[in-house]
Order: sequence, then C-alpha cells, then structure tokens
Amino acid sequence: MFPDSRLARPGLVALLLALGACKSPPGLEVSERAKPSRVDHIERAVPVSPQAPLRATDVVALQRGVNGFGPGAAVHASVVLQAGATPAVRNAIRRSLVEAGVPPTNIVFATRTTPVNEVVLHRYVVTPPECRSFSLDLNRTSQENPVSQLGCTNDRNLTQMVEDPRDLLHGRTLGPADAEHAANGVERYRGDEVKELLKPERLTTR
Repeated sequence: MFPDSRLARPGLVALLLALGACKSPPGLEVSERAKPSRVDHIERAVPVSPQAPLRATDVVALQRGVNGFGPGAAVHASVVLQAGATPAVRNAIRRSLVEAGVPPTNIVFATRTTPVNEVVLHRYVVTPPECRSFSLDLNRTSQENPVSQLGCTNDRNLTQMVEDPRDLLHGRTLGPADAEHAANGVERYRGDEVKELLKPERLTTR
C-alpha cells in the first residue's frame, strides 16, 4: 500500500525549505575574488651597426636598454644580424651585453636576409594570483573551520621568489656537468687518500 501523496507533500516542502536555508558556518565570510597568475612578455629592439669593435653609441644604447629594462639577470637578448656578419661582430655584441649584466646563457643569435641589425631585449613580468580570502571569527564558530588555499598560496609565493619569470613558462637547459670534481673523488678513493670527515671540535662560528 502506497502512502497518500497528500500526506507526503507537506514533508517534502519542509525538506526543500530546510535545504534552502543552509548557509556557510557562522563567522565565515568568503570572498570569491580569485584570479590566476599571469606572465606577460615585453620586448624592446635596439638597433646596432655590424662592425667590430662596436661604435660607442651602440655600446651606450645597449647598456641603457638593459639597465632600463629591469634586472640584467632576467633579461634575454636575441641578436638579429645579416648573413654576412663576422664572428668578431658577434663577439663584440655578446661582450657588450654581458658587461651590461645579461647572462651569456640568455643571449641567442639569429640570421635574417632583411637589412636589419638589432638586438631584441626580452623580459617577462609576472603578476601574482589573487587568492580567495577567508575571514573567520573564531568567537562565533568552533567547528568546520575553512581549509587554507594552499595551492594558490604556494603559487603566489613562487611568483614572488622566482629570479626569472620566464622559468614559469619554460625551464632552463642544464649546463655542462663538472665531471672533474666527481673524478677526483674516485681517484682519492682508489689511492686510499679519502678526505677525513669534519669533526665537531674543529667547527667554529668565528
């Protein structure tokens, strides 16, 4: 025998009203304002003359371009030269960029058929994410405390600590390994000349 639908209807209405009244725990105010991090690419072209040594005006222009573009360690340079550029010209441009603070690993050369000789400076600027903000009044609630947005927090900390924001988009290629250091340890082991471990009494803070 099925229950009378007229008797079940008031109970269903009461259940729907109870579910609609559900709210966040008292004392918890959540801001839904959340935006992911963003990395913007900025570039600036500095014309140069393909001659070695470089003209003084070109050297000054490169130094000013790098210094006014941000920290040198985070600046990347793409050197665009004509097909007939000599190695001396490349070395002169590389030397000027390194003296201006650009790491040698951030300098690349390209050849074009167009009559354009320039150094294109690249820089990446990161905007930290805006995380959801939880405001909790512990005097008004004693349970169901919110979980911190650790994922967004870690992302925000990373964007503020990274040396070169480009690393957030592309990883760096590993340089040559120092095989000599490892080989010396093997040679000392074979010759029974292993270094003695440091002893606590030898350590000093002075």
